[in-house]
Amino acid sequence: MNKKTQALVFLVSLLAVTLAFAYVILAPFLRPVAFAAILAIAAFPLHEKVQRKFRKPGWAALVTTLLIILLFLVPVTFLLLRASSEAVVAAQKLGEKSASEGGFGPFLLSLLDKPMQWLGRYMDLSHVDLKAQITARLNSISVTALRTGAVILGNIAGFVTDALIAFITLYFFLKDGRLILERFRLLIPLNDHQTERLLRGIGDSIIANVYGILAVGAAQGILAAVAMRIVGIPSALLLGIAAAVCSLIPILGPALVWVPAMIFMFATGHPGKGVFLLAWCSIVVGSADNIIRPWVIAGRVEIHPLVLLFALIGGVGAFGFLGLFLGPIVVSIFIALVEILPEVLAEQNGT
Repeated sequence: MNKKTQALVFLVSLLAVTLAFAYVILAPFLRPVAFAAILAIAAFPLHEKVQRKFRKPGWAALVTTLLIILLFLVPVTFLLLRASSEAVVAAQKLGEKSASEGGFGPFLLSLLDKPMQWLGRYMDLSHVDLKAQITARLNSISVTALRTGAVILGNIAGFVTDALIAFITLYFFLKDGRLILERFRLLIPLNDHQTERLLRGIGDSIIANVYGILAVGAAQGILAAVAMRIVGIPSALLLGIAAAVCSLIPILGPALVWVPAMIFMFATGHPGKGVFLLAWCSIVVGSADNIIRPWVIAGRVEIHPLVLLFALIGGVGAFGFLGLFLGPIVVSIFIALVEILPEVLAEQNGT
C-alpha cells in the first residue's frame, strides 16, 4: 500500500469516527434543527421581502425570525387564553351540575341513564354494575391524571428548549442560507439543471405541506367551532382548537373531537343536534381537506393523494410531528431521483 492510499484510508477512517462521535453529540438537536430547516425554507419568500428593506443579512434574518415567532406566539397565546377561560367556565358548570347530583359519579350515572335504558330494550344489562365500574374507572383516571401531569410538565420544558434551539438555528439558516445552499450544491455530483430540479422539488414539498397543514387546520377548526356553537355545546372555541390540532392526525383528524360531541348530543336527548353535527362535520369539515389542500399546493407538488396519505401516516409513525413534513419530502426526493436517474444513465452511455 503506497503512501497516497494510506493517507486516503487514514482520512476516511478518521472521518467515519468523527461522524460517529458527531452524531452522538448532535443527536438530541436533530429534531429542532430539522424543524428550523423546514421553517427556513417555508419562510424564505417572506425573508426575501424583508431583505429588500434591510441590506445587512444579519438584521434581515433577525427581523424575519422575530416575525415568525410573533406569527406563532400571538395567535397561539390569544387562543390559549380564550381556550383556558372557556375550560374554566366548562369546569365550573360541570362542578355545579355534579354537585347538584351528589358528586361527579352520580352525575355521570345520570348522563348515562337514558342511553342505558335504550340499550336495555335490546339486551340484558342486569348483570352490569355500572356504578361500581364507573367508581373504579374514576379512581384509575385520577391516578393516571397525576402521572400524566408530571409527564406533561416535563414535555413542556423539553418543548421550550427545542423551540429555543429551533429559532436560534432558524436565524443562522436565514442569515447564511445562500452560502449553505451553494456549498451543498458542490457536494451533489449532478449538472446544474438536475441539481436545481432536485432542490426545487424539496423546497416546493416543504412549502406546500407547511401552508397546506396550516390552512386545513385553521379551516377545519373554524368550521368545527361553528358547528359546536350552533348546537350549543359549551367551550366551542376550545373544541375548535382541539379539532384544528387533531387535523394533523391522518385519517382520523377532527373526528376525534366531533364524534364524541355527537355522541354526547344523542346521549343527552338531542338527536336532532346530533344528526346536524354528523352531517356538518362529516361533509363540510371533512371535505375541507380535499378542497383547501389541493388549492394551496396546486402547481407545487404532484403526488398522488394515496401516496401522500401513506407518506403522512408513515412519517408520523416514524418521526412524530416532524414526519408530517419529512414523509412528503422523502417521496418528493424519490420522485425527483426517479426522473433524474434515466438522464444520468443516458449521459454515461453516451460517453
